[in-house]
Amino acid sequence: MVNHSDNKTVHDGKLVTVKRGQRITSLRQLSERWSWSTTKVDAFLKLLESDGMIEVKKDTKKTLLTIVNYDFYQSDEGRKKHINDTEKIQNKNKNDSNQNQKKTNNNDNNVNNENNVVVSDSDNTFKTILNLYQENIEMTPSQITLQKIGQDFDDYGYELMKHAIEKSALANNHDYRFIAYLLKDWNKNQLRTVEAVKQYEAQREAKKNYSNNRGQTATVSPYANMEFIEPDEDDLPF
Repeated sequence: MVNHSDNKTVHDGKLVTVKRGQRITSLRQLSERWSWSTTKVDAFLKLLESDGMIEVKKDTKKTLLTIVNYDFYQSDEGRKKHINDTEKIQNKNKNDSNQNQKKTNNNDNNVNNENNVVVSDSDNTFKTILNLYQENIEMTPSQITLQKIGQDFDDYGYELMKHAIEKSALANNHDYRFIAYLLKDWNKNQLRTVEAVKQYEAQREAKKNYSNNRGQTATVSPYANMEFIEPDEDDLPF
């Protein structure tokens, strides 16, 4: 949403310079864009500001948002460094986890017998998942979110993570909570593949439609389709 280059715009009858990485908006505009209440939007902006991701300047007529380190993250060098830092964190967490976990074999992709979930050690695959999350959900996730993404990637694998991120993006969610909910729900129902997830969701949708159709059928009058036949005058009692 922010400017890719410095630009001038007319706001409230005045010419205002909006710099690269900035945007003039309002709580109401963001509320309509995200289908959130203004209270939720305000709380979200304060959360990003407290984490050092953005700067917020408000007055009675506008809200000016500035992305912190925008130039750094938009440059090739910045993106590479961000990915490298993320990989270092994930590799450390992965190594710590592997030291406490018993494995049944030494394959790159193996099955954790305790949880019956696939564990993948492909750095390239994880990088793809991280890029997919940043492009569709949030560009600069917090360290806690990065750790959670790495942990779930180890637990659930590439395909389920990709499917969960795509569903979350289509639902217009902008944090990791819905993705975590989906993965937990699929694991609870012992769904280990995307195909199994799709079948599960199709069955649930069919059951929902069936229940709705039953409710509609029950309200239809039994006389709705009956034809009224006017009696012959000779048959009338008067």
